[in-house]
Amino acid sequence: MIAAHDESAKRTGASILIACGYDAIPAELGVWLCQKIAREELNAAFEVQRAEWEAIRAEILQASLDTDTNMRGLMASFLAKLGEVTGGFAHHPPASDAAPATAGAADAMPRRSR
Repeated sequence: MIAAHDESAKRTGASILIACGYDAIPAELGVWLCQKIAREELNAAFEVQRAEWEAIRAEILQASLDTDTNMRGLMASFLAKLGEVTGGFAHHPPASDAAPATAGAADAMPRRSR
């Protein structure tokens, strides 16, 4: 039976039920209905979960952006206050980029030993 009708069933999307008599059809339909309901409910639950995760992801991203903006503002404020207190300050490049300092140079930055 399967060998004779397999190709036709594949082309049309039909299912071949392996049964001997009509008594197996209600059981097959019951399994099919359970699968259909489970798929629909699981997909619906999955979509709800996905929406919740997207909302959480958006909140985390916004908090990160807010933190970055706030930190930049705090750093700018700090540097402005530091400039007011010290009367301004000069940029001192890292030691690897700095030209060799001469003894008594006014702009040489003291280095702490480790």
